[in-house]
Parts: sequence; C-alpha cells; structure tokens
Amino acid sequence: MERILRKIIEFYVLTKWRILGNYYKGLLAQAEFLYRQSPLFRERWLTMGLEYAEMSFENEAQHFFYKAKQEPMLIKARIFWDSLLGRPVQTYYISEN
Repeated sequence: MERILRKIIEFYVLTKWRILGNYYKGLLAQAEFLYRQSPLFRERWLTMGLEYAEMSFENEAQHFFYKAKQEPMLIKARIFWDSLLGRPVQTYYISEN
C-alpha cells in the first residue's frame, strides 16, 4: 500500500514539474524584470555600480518572485501559455496608456 502511495505521489510531482517547470522559469524572468524596474535596483546602480546591482538580485529574488506571482492575470496567463507552447521565456508589462 505504501509503495503504491509513493508511486502516486512521485507521478503527481513529476507531472506537475513537467507542466509547470517552464512556467516557473517565466515567473523568474518576470521577477528579474520587476527588480530591474524597481527603485531598489536604480539606487544600488547609482551608489554601488551596475555589476553589484545585477548581482544583488539573488538576495531579493524571493521577494520579486512573490511580486511576479501577484502580477495581473493577463500577464500570468501569457507566461503560462508561453510555457505550454514551448515559446522562449520573455517578460511582459501592461502599459498605463
């Protein structure tokens, strides 16, 4: 019984990652885009240089990944469809105009 349950869980996890793996890569690219648009990035660029500002994304990745998950549904849907259709990872934004 335990073996069957283990196989079911393994199948579920692997299937989920096959379907959503590229979606998470797209969300990570969106998170990096949001970081580069943030005042935090500009401040670090001006005070400590571009290289430091780019390298410091790793420290802030979790916060900006959360922000990417909170993006409007239209952006998340485009990232999801891109991942399902095998399109290259790209970032999106909604213009205010």
